[in-house]
Amino acid sequence: MPIWVHKSPDILRLFYFLKVLRYDAEKYILRILFYKRYKTIANNVIPKATIAC
Repeated sequence: MPIWVHKSPDILRLFYFLKVLRYDAEKYILRILFYKRYKTIANNVIPKATIAC
């Protein structure tokens, strides 16, 4: 957390925390979406690869 957040008024601090939370939430959602897509790819590809071997 930057130093200016501690010295700033509450509204700016709140704004900063909301920004950080939104950023984390977007990263989390993207990770979940990516994980689901990756999982379906893995479920489709890996069994075929093991059968082929």
